[in-house]
Amino acid sequence: YLLPIVVLIWCILPTPERLSPALSAFWAAMFMSFVALTQHPLKALLRGEGDLRGAFVQGVGEWSTGMISGSRNMISIAVATGAAGIIIGTVSLTGAHQVIGAFVETLS
Repeated sequence: YLLPIVVLIWCILPTPERLSPALSAFWAAMFMSFVALTQHPLKALLRGEGDLRGAFVQGVGEWSTGMISGSRNMISIAVATGAAGIIIGTVSLTGAHQVIGAFVETLS
């Protein structure tokens, strides 16, 4: 599981392939998906087990379960982030941020 971190650092470092942080994170996530999908078949191959297809199916099943669980857990984070964005946008558009800033300045 350290290989995606190595990919992330390699993409960000000033090498000829230097990528933006967002693109570096994308490639690290893609590499992590590759590792998750091929983990069980590689273990089966190195242990000399013959059921590579079953190991691959197991990896795909665990990967899809992880993706579903991750998206369910992200719902609360998305709602909180959206609410914070709406509040900050409203405060900025109405000019209330100047009043709040002046109030904080008088308190200090």
